Amino acid sequence: MSHIQSGRDLFLREMRQLGADVSRETRDQLEALVNTLVRWQKAINLVGRTTIEGIWVRHVLDSAQLAILIPERASAFLGEAGRRMGLKKQPKIVVGRIEAVSPTKADVVTARALAPLGQLLEWARPHRTDTAICLFHKGKEWQAELTEAMKDWDIPGKPFNSVTDLDAVILRIGAYTAKGVRDRQSKGRGRKDHDGD
Repeated sequence: MSHIQSGRDLFLREMRQLGADVSRETRDQLEALVNTLVRWQKAINLVGRTTIEGIWVRHVLDSAQLAILIPERASAFLGEAGRRMGLKKQPKIVVGRIEAVSPTKADVVTARALAPLGQLLEWARPHRTDTAICLFHKGKEWQAELTEAMKDWDIPGKPFNSVTDLDAVILRIGAYTAKGVRDRQSKGRGRKDHDGD
């Protein structure tokens, strides 16, 4: 049995443990996604070369674990993979850098291995509906990133343990807001006054 095949079996077991039973149709769709990614990987570097053997766990499971956190009314996937998977509702694909594309109104914004949390919040802000949630994969330094981001943002959220990395989490963030410039200035003045006592 190949590494990719055994990874698929591990993926299915882990999804069952998460309470997200993967139907035969969904499994076939995901196999189409994996096959498409493996083929395209030969032409363009979509994922790290060293992670292709573990594609089912490192990429599919790492992303699919979001399924239990995404509200039922929302859906997503990508271009050709979505078509090949035969999804009933095709995703809207916006090609471009998140900080440069026109604002969209998404119910769910996700990011994986993209930027520090504070930057992700800034980039995601124009692309969210008022009730949107953000699901951000974060590695072992997630607490430091959250602490740093909370200097500039009010962040209602909760970490969920990643099933693919014991040190990683998925941050599920609700309707967050930027802290006011006036608040930051008055805090700065307060510290100066206190320091001068």
